[in-house]
Amino acid sequence: HLTMDGREAYFPLIRPTLENPYEIWLSPEKGEISGRIVMRKRFIRFFEDEKKRHVMLVAEHQQGTFVGYTFFRGDIEGYFLKQRKGWLLYGR
Repeated sequence: HLTMDGREAYFPLIRPTLENPYEIWLSPEKGEISGRIVMRKRFIRFFEDEKKRHVMLVAEHQQGTFVGYTFFRGDIEGYFLKQRKGWLLYGR
């Protein structure tokens, strides 16, 4: 789904996140439609916005296809840490 709520300003950050991620995680997730367990790659990268807030972008990759992304802004470290789940495939 696409909601125009200000996060669309971060669309240009999708490509650098996929091409140069800070971390890549592989995690099992339950498919919404099938209910089957699927493996998803989560590409994570951190940025700072114009107000010096932390921005974390998570892009998901599944079966060779980019399937979605989400952004988190703020300083809620615990919430950011919850996005790091599964097996770390790559990290700087």
